[in-house]
Amino acid sequence: MESPPTPNLDLRSEEVQEILGTPPPWLARWGILIAFAVLIMAAYLAVYITYPRTIVVEGKVFNEEPTRNLLATNTSSIRHILIENEDTVVAGQTILVYDAVADFSDVLALDDDLHNLGLQPSDSTLLHFPYHRNLAMGELEEDYIRFFEQLDRATRLVKDPKAFVGLTDEDIARDIRRLQRDIRFERSQRFQLDEQYQNALQDYQRLVNLRAQGKANDYQIRQAESLMLNYKQLVQEKDNNIRLKEARIRDLRNQQRHDAARSTQDQDQAMQNLRLELRKLQSALEQWKNDHLLVAPVAGIVILSDKIKLGAYVEKEEKVAEIRSAKSTDLIGIAEITLKQSGLVEVGQRVVVDFYSFPAAEYGYVEGVVADLSQIPDQEDQLKVYVRFPKGLITNLGRQLVVGENMVVEMQIIVEEKRVIEWLLAGR
Repeated sequence: MESPPTPNLDLRSEEVQEILGTPPPWLARWGILIAFAVLIMAAYLAVYITYPRTIVVEGKVFNEEPTRNLLATNTSSIRHILIENEDTVVAGQTILVYDAVADFSDVLALDDDLHNLGLQPSDSTLLHFPYHRNLAMGELEEDYIRFFEQLDRATRLVKDPKAFVGLTDEDIARDIRRLQRDIRFERSQRFQLDEQYQNALQDYQRLVNLRAQGKANDYQIRQAESLMLNYKQLVQEKDNNIRLKEARIRDLRNQQRHDAARSTQDQDQAMQNLRLELRKLQSALEQWKNDHLLVAPVAGIVILSDKIKLGAYVEKEEKVAEIRSAKSTDLIGIAEITLKQSGLVEVGQRVVVDFYSFPAAEYGYVEGVVADLSQIPDQEDQLKVYVRFPKGLITNLGRQLVVGENMVVEMQIIVEEKRVIEWLLAGR
């Protein structure tokens, strides 16, 4: 089969050459302007953009302040967790509360009241100490009641120095009978409340067991616990009232025939006894806090152990958490450079640090400065560079990093920064 004839084109004709040699109109119009703009832009970048010369080394970042392990003070379950994992705490801040008979919020209220007294409270301040009848003091109940029994006695003697002077046997008998009637009524109410408390306690324990089997939820547990604690507080309130009335009966029987001359002595003795009971209560409170609270010994970042959650059971001396220093002055980075590189490194130079555990694309980088450079090389002719972090471990993206033990990093020590034009003129 024959191919079709090819058109007879003369590629060297003047017409074709004119078409091929004539540039597009838009290129002739804008080409020179675009080329000039590109040249101006390149010149601007070369003059104003800086390009660093760096030494890239691998190093480690750690806290000079050692990590503190926090151990359980006794074998117990965890009742309250008052922080989130990796929260920053101050020294003395409560981290968690172990299980106790006393209610933590009530103990905290008592602690605040005792703190407000000051170190050396006056008699007037002490006599106006607030009394909360419905506090669930649990392990502190005995010391708490003894203090308020003495406070009640001292208050009545100060208000009426002759409160127990000149009372006839008939007066004393009448007051005692009235107090005894009140006590019988309080005990009757206390018996009914205690039955309700025992029932509520059984319901709570039953739901706890059912939850372990997956047959009850946390909401039901909290409702039952709230009801049980409410009855418990009411029972303790009745106990407090009974004990105060019994103390008044003892006073009436022991102070039947006091002389007026001894009223001042009675006041002084009552205040001395009150201060003694105050010290005992303060001592008991501190012991309770040591036994049932986990408190931060120093400021820092708290890392809770994996098993720590509400209701978790811990053994005595078991590690519960650790505290890492949050002070930027405690952070230090160390890297090694060669003798040849050491001539380029100076104190104060900027260092860009990338943490391998925190990818720079997601977390950003951290900036530090060269703080020191060792003068004596080691056996491998390496010198140590020490880097500090004035702004802490906050990245350029605003992320706060938490340093573990000896975290490996890449350090870019910026030894020199020049504009691009300077590098070009220097022949680099």
